[in-house]
Amino acid sequence: MDARVDYADIPFPLSGIQGEIVLSTNIVRFEDIKATAASGSIRLSGTYEHQDMVMRSLNLGIGIEQARLLYPKDFRSVIDANLRLSGDSDLQILSGEIDVLRTEYVRDFNLLQGFAGRLRTQSDLSEEMPYLQNLRLNLDIRSNDGVVINNELAQVRGNLRLTLRGTPAYPSLTGRVEAGEGTIFFRGNRFEITHAYADFIDRNRINPVLEIRAEADVKTYRLILDATGTLDNFVLNITSDPPMSTVDIISLLTTGMAEPGSTTSQRETQMAGMSAASVLSENLTGVIGKRVQRIFGLESFRVDPFLAGAKNDPTARITVSERISRDLIVTYSRNLSTDEEQIIVLEYEVGKGLTVVATRDEDGELGLDFRFRKRFR
Repeated sequence: MDARVDYADIPFPLSGIQGEIVLSTNIVRFEDIKATAASGSIRLSGTYEHQDMVMRSLNLGIGIEQARLLYPKDFRSVIDANLRLSGDSDLQILSGEIDVLRTEYVRDFNLLQGFAGRLRTQSDLSEEMPYLQNLRLNLDIRSNDGVVINNELAQVRGNLRLTLRGTPAYPSLTGRVEAGEGTIFFRGNRFEITHAYADFIDRNRINPVLEIRAEADVKTYRLILDATGTLDNFVLNITSDPPMSTVDIISLLTTGMAEPGSTTSQRETQMAGMSAASVLSENLTGVIGKRVQRIFGLESFRVDPFLAGAKNDPTARITVSERISRDLIVTYSRNLSTDEEQIIVLEYEVGKGLTVVATRDEDGELGLDFRFRKRFR
């Protein structure tokens, strides 16, 4: 047999079907059926017992290799799987193991859309797909360095160990997703992740407990970003070494300047206005930046508000970043109100944990830094 099956309720067509199907009065036997599906391969064997075409029982073994799926939502995944589907007309159980070779988050991050998405209610899959009403899940999902996020917010690679139970309409997910390294981008600054965990412990809903720490070297300060809590109760905190006030840290991030010890109400009000402008510009320059990046092939394009001059006059800075090779990134930034205050940064990753950074700052001074990171567990 060499056939093709393309049915509306099947998420992907089966083609190049080969093998034997043995039919008897009440039993359909699948003997080593092989097919191509989702750019991968699938193997099927087992039995299906029925009475006048009404299912009485089934016991199917399903093997999947290198299947490419647009699942979960907003992810592009490549998986291997060893599954078993068994049960009767009242209850079916899908069990087994899924090895996620790679799953990549393919959607650009948008803060407003993220919050709006939390308010939406999930559609009842049992209404959309009634044939799944009696299906129960018991799946172990694993991935070793196969979880990838690569967008304007973060570049992260991680592992996952999850157990999926419940029903398709009301799943229960337990386990952990962990990232040992990666980068979070905020206002043009690169925060290197020291650890990041998402623990799924709530059996009644998918609401992971998050713990993330990332650090960045900005000017002569080390900034430490901590994010903890659940998706509906998220706490973000940032500190510095040497210590600075929150206002000074915001100033350093949004304007590139910090004045420790100067915490007058006038300055706090000024900085609050600038940080608000900075956040608001995130959506505007995010849209512009993505278009410029697509047109010119740039890795990053930003327009950031900041305070300049002795009177702290508001202006803007344009920043362009391009990855010349896998190990070399060049960043150019300039004040739009003057031909001076041009910044050039070259970052070369020599090896794991060692980076050489050459800079020309806004005063025209040259510098060379060697950054070495070593994590002690």
